[in-house]
Amino acid sequence: MTNLDMAIPASLKAALDTEVTRIKGTPSSVVTAALSQYLGVPVHTLFQVSTSGALVAGVYDREVSVKSILEHGDFGLGTFANLDGEMVVLDGRAYQVQGTGRVSEAGPDAGAPFAVVTRFSPQKHVETVSVASFKDLEARCDKYRNSGNIFYAIRLDGRFTRIRHLSTHAVNYLADVGSLS
Repeated sequence: MTNLDMAIPASLKAALDTEVTRIKGTPSSVVTAALSQYLGVPVHTLFQVSTSGALVAGVYDREVSVKSILEHGDFGLGTFANLDGEMVVLDGRAYQVQGTGRVSEAGPDAGAPFAVVTRFSPQKHVETVSVASFKDLEARCDKYRNSGNIFYAIRLDGRFTRIRHLSTHAVNYLADVGSLS
């Protein structure tokens, strides 16, 4: 991501602050959406390295570097060379989640055979009460999808009383809604 430093009139800054508060977003997401619309440049694109089918077929050598992946997106999922942990891309940083539960930031030269990333720019901000189960969470997220044939990026922030490893069902659901959900 490129940082932009500029002076804007106080009236625009006030309007920007109001919109950030209204959508519970960030100045960056509002300005990015506005520039995208004004300039006619899409920001809702997906960058994918290889396919999940290739992983199943045993192709897990390094294809690209984490640095290259982060040049194309700031939010997504993937895996590392030789299936050495899961990749979680969040806020422009790539993390390596080991099977032991250990999480560390991946270096820029780390290799990946598979990844799917996007520039995360939320269109909706929704607050919800506690969810009872993963199935409950699925149902709540599904209300905001218009199609089962389009990639969606869904970010969940919250407090968790317990976290356990994703089940096969959860992983399949994430793949069904677009690998990024």
